[in-house]
Amino acid sequence: MPTINKTSKPAPWKPKREPFENQEGRAWREALYNSWRWRKMAKAEILNEPQCAECARHGIVTTENLQRDHVNGFNDEHGFWFGERQTLCRWHNTQKAGKEGNKAKNAKK
Repeated sequence: MPTINKTSKPAPWKPKREPFENQEGRAWREALYNSWRWRKMAKAEILNEPQCAECARHGIVTTENLQRDHVNGFNDEHGFWFGERQTLCRWHNTQKAGKEGNKAKNAKK
């Protein structure tokens, strides 16, 4: 049976996909989040604040799938390490990231 070549050439009739605007910044952020220092600090902060902040505002106790979130985001390494943070469950962290992403897209238009 013939096999399909999985390395296809780009189709000339399709528009080229735009690269990420700030690929270097994205890699820099991923490196910070994947660092040993961040994982250790986030784990310690979750032990000190073991409940989702958003769930607590609604009177729900959520203590599983917790993640640390930068309340106001960050633009540099100092803001990453020393900015205000909170504990969120995975669902609320994803929701917040989606809202922030939509705000950034609407600001560009």
